[in-house]
Amino acid sequence: MEDLKSNAFSLKVNINNDTKEMIVQPTETTDGVTFYFCEIEGKKISELRKDENWQQVWGSLTSYEIKEIGSQIDQHERF
Repeated sequence: MEDLKSNAFSLKVNINNDTKEMIVQPTETTDGVTFYFCEIEGKKISELRKDENWQQVWGSLTSYEIKEIGSQIDQHERF
Protein backbone atom coordinates (compact mmCIF):
# COMPACT_ATOMS: atom_id res chain seq x y z
CA MET A 1 0.00 0.00 0.00
CA GLU A 2 1.49 3.29 -1.12
CA ASP A 3 1.55 6.26 1.25
CA LEU A 4 -0.04 9.07 -0.74
CA LYS A 5 -0.20 11.74 2.01
CA SER A 6 2.31 13.92 0.19
CA ASN A 7 -0.03 13.87 -2.82
CA ALA A 8 -2.78 15.94 -1.18
CA PHE A 9 -4.08 18.77 -3.34
CA SER A 10 -6.67 21.53 -3.10
CA LEU A 11 -9.73 22.28 -5.21
CA LYS A 12 -12.22 25.16 -5.30
CA VAL A 13 -15.65 23.55 -4.95
CA ASN A 14 -19.23 24.74 -4.64
CA ILE A 15 -20.86 23.14 -1.57
CA ASN A 16 -24.37 24.27 -0.59
CA ASN A 17 -24.09 27.20 -3.04
CA ASP A 18 -20.91 28.43 -1.34
CA THR A 19 -17.42 28.26 -2.87
CA LYS A 20 -14.96 26.56 -0.53
CA GLU A 21 -11.40 25.28 -0.68
CA MET A 22 -11.35 21.50 -0.39
CA ILE A 23 -8.25 19.48 0.45
CA VAL A 24 -8.29 16.12 -1.29
CA GLN A 25 -6.15 13.34 0.20
CA PRO A 26 -5.71 10.26 -2.03
CA THR A 27 -5.31 7.00 -0.12
CA GLU A 28 -4.61 3.67 -1.77
CA THR A 29 -5.96 0.43 -0.29
CA THR A 30 -4.04 -2.84 -0.20
CA ASP A 31 -5.87 -4.00 -3.33
CA GLY A 32 -4.79 -0.93 -5.28
CA VAL A 33 -8.07 1.03 -5.22
CA THR A 34 -7.62 4.75 -4.58
CA PHE A 35 -10.04 6.54 -2.28
CA TYR A 36 -10.16 10.31 -1.86
CA PHE A 37 -10.76 11.86 1.55
CA CYS A 38 -12.31 15.31 1.15
CA GLU A 39 -11.73 17.94 3.82
CA ILE A 40 -13.04 21.48 4.23
CA GLU A 41 -11.80 23.82 6.97
CA GLY A 42 -9.93 20.96 8.67
CA LYS A 43 -12.94 18.64 8.81
CA LYS A 44 -13.35 15.48 6.72
CA ILE A 45 -16.72 15.75 4.98
CA SER A 46 -16.68 12.84 2.54
CA GLU A 47 -14.80 9.95 1.00
CA LEU A 48 -15.04 9.38 -2.75
CA ARG A 49 -13.91 6.65 -5.11
CA LYS A 50 -14.24 5.98 -8.81
CA ASP A 51 -15.29 2.72 -10.36
CA GLU A 52 -16.95 3.57 -13.66
CA ASN A 53 -18.49 6.66 -12.09
CA TRP A 54 -17.68 8.68 -9.00
CA GLN A 55 -19.31 7.34 -5.84
CA GLN A 56 -19.49 8.60 -2.28
CA VAL A 57 -18.40 6.02 0.31
CA TRP A 58 -19.62 8.22 3.16
CA GLY A 59 -20.68 11.82 3.59
CA SER A 60 -23.61 13.98 2.58
CA LEU A 61 -22.60 15.50 -0.75
CA THR A 62 -25.29 15.74 -3.42
CA SER A 63 -24.96 13.69 -6.60
CA TYR A 64 -24.19 16.93 -8.46
CA GLU A 65 -21.40 17.83 -6.00
CA ILE A 66 -19.94 14.31 -6.26
CA LYS A 67 -19.88 14.56 -10.06
CA GLU A 68 -18.31 18.03 -10.03
CA ILE A 69 -15.65 17.15 -7.44
CA GLY A 70 -14.91 13.89 -9.26
CA SER A 71 -14.46 15.79 -12.51
CA GLN A 72 -11.96 18.13 -10.85
CA ILE A 73 -10.09 15.16 -9.34
CA ASP A 74 -9.93 13.56 -12.81
CA GLN A 75 -8.47 16.78 -14.25
CA HIS A 76 -5.91 16.99 -11.45
CA GLU A 77 -4.89 13.33 -11.85
CA ARG A 78 -4.17 13.85 -15.57
CA PHE A 79 -1.34 16.27 -14.77
